[in-house]
Amino acid sequence: MNAEENQKCPSCGTPIAKDASICGKCGADLEKNQGIVRELYPPETAPEKPYLRKYSTVQRLWKTLVSPSSAMRDIASAPDYSGGIAIIVFRIVCSGIVIWVALQRMHFVGENRYLAMFQAIFGAMLTFSLFLGVGMLAAFWIFKSLLVRPMCDSGSGWNFKTVMAVTGYAHLPDLLIAVVGILVVWFSFPQITFNLSDEVAATHALADYQAQMKWINLFSTLPLSLIGFFWKSYLGGLGTRFGTKEKCSFARGFAVFLVLGLVGLLIANIGSLL
Repeated sequence: MNAEENQKCPSCGTPIAKDASICGKCGADLEKNQGIVRELYPPETAPEKPYLRKYSTVQRLWKTLVSPSSAMRDIASAPDYSGGIAIIVFRIVCSGIVIWVALQRMHFVGENRYLAMFQAIFGAMLTFSLFLGVGMLAAFWIFKSLLVRPMCDSGSGWNFKTVMAVTGYAHLPDLLIAVVGILVVWFSFPQITFNLSDEVAATHALADYQAQMKWINLFSTLPLSLIGFFWKSYLGGLGTRFGTKEKCSFARGFAVFLVLGLVGLLIANIGSLL
């Protein structure tokens, strides 16, 4: 009998024929122990291959625009923090450009001896607001991820890095809106002069400025924010679906991002609506 036709007894290890029903040495019932044999020697299964990232950070940002489903699948399968960080950095750069353009349209005149001090304080406040903006955007990114993770988990147990990657790249529309905002400010921001020597004139100039900015916000900033609001929800819905291995539906992910985005939109524009 060939060795290839033999197997070992699960009880004593003695080589036996494959068609044997009882071990000739220890008398073990081989048919009864077939289940034990299968447990002791389970069939080999090929290990799942790790996912290989397809796109670089720059490619992911571009693909999020032109092929969002492909991009979000890659992001959710091989998450990274670089995309969200890049979006925050470029948003702050865009904000700095907007402030610079606005300052070119604002003029402070007068014989007031405190003019230079006022300009220095005003510039310092704008600079501080930029640095504060970085912290606020980062904090909002983390806070939103903390909310999205349990709300979209659906039993998937997805890790926090995946959630951060999904929410980070989903904010790409905000960056595009910031770029459009530069053009809006460039072409629509009014020229305004503040005469610090005349308090009444300065007060009227400030009131005119606020009124014009209110209309810019209502007819430009707010509509663009609404477009970005639904766009981000779409990307978030895709990301949560792929990030949870499709245990969370696209509709649920979209709804979660929609609600969170609506709350953020109302908070950001509450001053324009009053």
